[in-house]
Amino acid sequence: MREAQAAETREKLLSSARRLFSEKGYQGTTVREINRSVKLADGLLYHYFPDGKREIFRTILEESARQSADLFLNSGNIAVYENLPVVEMLEAVYQDFSNNVRENIDVLRIVFREEEARSIITDDRVLCMIRGQAPWFTEILKRKYNKGEIREMDFEAAGVSIEGLLFNRVVGIVYDLSDEGQYEARMRLFRHFASLWSIGEAEEVQDEKVPA
Repeated sequence: MREAQAAETREKLLSSARRLFSEKGYQGTTVREINRSVKLADGLLYHYFPDGKREIFRTILEESARQSADLFLNSGNIAVYENLPVVEMLEAVYQDFSNNVRENIDVLRIVFREEEARSIITDDRVLCMIRGQAPWFTEILKRKYNKGEIREMDFEAAGVSIEGLLFNRVVGIVYDLSDEGQYEARMRLFRHFASLWSIGEAEEVQDEKVPA
């Protein structure tokens, strides 16, 4: 019973802190405000988060990063992307990534705008979310190669190209820059990638598989 109550209080602290951070910023939110938002006596927050506000924000970042990873590393989702034609696959990745960013926009805006909050980012999983690094995308390309749909290439380098596009989208969403009207330009770029990755007429599909 005590463990369940402690876990519930911890989640309340995280939820309330996230709301306060979103409303007042990281620097503008005090430990006392977080405590009182869930009706805890001053100082009790440190029982759950010994490093105080900094630990709470780091935990929120890590949970957001974990949710993002779960979305894109999910084998079922990878299979969906894998089975789409290249251009449609790229657009699906772009839209799903954009939606995921919007779900975490409150945290991302704090990270982008407050230097003290940025200093908390030390975990690679958190950096993966914010920078848009995409090892899962490399896996999709390898699977498409193994199915004979695209040519052999430097899959990691191709992933970096997409990473740059996705990171630009993060910046756009954080600063309320609409991509309305950019659909045709984006499709042109995706068709360009598809042509670069396609198997040329003179090339044969190799039987050799890419190691996992």
